[in-house]
Amino acid sequence: MATDPELIFAIDDLIVEFDTPEGVVRAVDGSGYQVSPGETLAVVGETGSGKSVTVLAALGLLDGGRIVSGTVTFDGQDLLRMPDRRRRRLLGSALTMVFQNPMSALNPVVRIGHQIAEVLRVHDRSLNKAAARRRSIELLERVGVPQAEIRHDQYPHQFSGGMLQRVVIAMAVANDPKVIIADEPTTAVDVTVQAQLLDLLRVAREETGAAVVMITHDLGVVAEVADRVAVMYAGRIVESGPVREIFAEPRHPYTVGLLACLPRLDQDIAELTPIPGAPPDLRHLPDGCAFHPRCTLSRGREQCQEQRPPLLAVAENGEPAVASACHFHDEVAAWAQEGTTADPDENGGQHG
Repeated sequence: MATDPELIFAIDDLIVEFDTPEGVVRAVDGSGYQVSPGETLAVVGETGSGKSVTVLAALGLLDGGRIVSGTVTFDGQDLLRMPDRRRRRLLGSALTMVFQNPMSALNPVVRIGHQIAEVLRVHDRSLNKAAARRRSIELLERVGVPQAEIRHDQYPHQFSGGMLQRVVIAMAVANDPKVIIADEPTTAVDVTVQAQLLDLLRVAREETGAAVVMITHDLGVVAEVADRVAVMYAGRIVESGPVREIFAEPRHPYTVGLLACLPRLDQDIAELTPIPGAPPDLRHLPDGCAFHPRCTLSRGREQCQEQRPPLLAVAENGEPAVASACHFHDEVAAWAQEGTTADPDENGGQHG
């Protein structure tokens, strides 16, 4: 994977654990995905599925956990085996991150413009203060902050949440990165601001040619901006492939459940269909497939209860392969056409 010239960022077989009073918790269990230049990959899943922990560990930003194994390759270099000082030189320049909470990502007692200028000058020692100021104002204008020259000298508390997220995006694109990782960048904003922020990230990708990894729980965002999607559950990727293919024909029951939670304008449905149960406690994962206690399609089948399904390519259709970690992915494809997470027997389905 690391030698593929088409890939700019790749995580392979990553395992991350945390020590707790109740024992060891494996928060990421052999997870991995990859992204090419100019491509947007969305990583989706419920809270606690391991989406953010995966990227924080990959970038060396993990607090309190440990990486047991795996590789993280950026532009042909292994980040996990790279000296800290060298990795820090990459972070904020060639490899950047937009954090979920912009207020916590910014220093509340430092002016906005000074924080942007610091990102510029840390990675370009030849840039003087005047040039850094001009560039900071240009970046604020670029991300749609009005009266950028005035806003440049204000503090974070003088900005709304949406404007703060624009500032964080400005910092992320300041040094023309090769990879932008966005961790739930639209969670705390309304739908109008969300659309604007997604458009900013799209423009940033087009202008810089960067790859984008979008971490989200919002499948509406995925449909709008992503080329490919990786679905996480209990620390593992359970399905991955092109967005169009997976939305049209999902091959894992969890993906079907996530899609069924979306409101549909083309169907007259009064209520959304929730996924039964709750995400598993990572301290006490069930044997076999971690999703089987919530899976209507499984219905207690021994294979689901006893054997953990590997993530394997299951469909191509002339496109990059769709991969699924489900023993009965063919049944899932047929079941998903019903557009429901109800019991398959109630919809004429069959069990093997």
